[in-house]
Amino acid sequence: MRILNHDMQRFLTYTNFEIDIDNEKEDILKKCINRAYRDLSRRIPYKYSLSMINNMKKEDAKIFNNKKEEFKNSVYELFKENINSITEPIELIELIKQKADEQDIWTNGKGFTYGLSQKWVNMTLKYLLMFDECPISKEKLDVPVDSYIIKVANASEEKNKLGLDLNYCKSVKWSTWNDITEYTIFQDKIRKKTEEKKYETKIDWEYHAWLEQAKENK
Repeated sequence: MRILNHDMQRFLTYTNFEIDIDNEKEDILKKCINRAYRDLSRRIPYKYSLSMINNMKKEDAKIFNNKKEEFKNSVYELFKENINSITEPIELIELIKQKADEQDIWTNGKGFTYGLSQKWVNMTLKYLLMFDECPISKEKLDVPVDSYIIKVANASEEKNKLGLDLNYCKSVKWSTWNDITEYTIFQDKIRKKTEEKKYETKIDWEYHAWLEQAKENK
């Protein structure tokens, strides 16, 4: 496959991330956070759906949408304030979960889970890594967990060449996952298995595992 020239790369990064690679003042962190948000937004249990908001009084809809934006902006501020001082993603995952628990914008009984928090953090860091802007070392990054990763991680090598045969949290729905201990154990099991398979890092395995599962699910 032919490698993209600069103009094509610029077009591709802008259409996917709204990042202009020729603009030195571009806020890459914010754009990566926003792009990662899109990856989980359909799973977020907001108190009101878009259709419900559209049927609200304009003032009520404005108030709720403002609360959503305030939360998203607070996540950006948490990243900005902490990303250069933390050593592992779990620290940001915890901070965002704590901030989410302070909000009153979630469906009763559900709330913003650790599963959603880890997805937002880990995808943001993965995107930053793609732009060579991630201050956390690649070796310390966690795998962004979703249904594809859970499936491949639990598959046997006989059935899937990328399978890790973890036999752990097979039935977990990532978006409702709210046990941080299970999450850390899952990440540690992936690390050990990928080391055995001679991957440089967990993320190097994840690139292949997610892509191949996405292709299979088409």
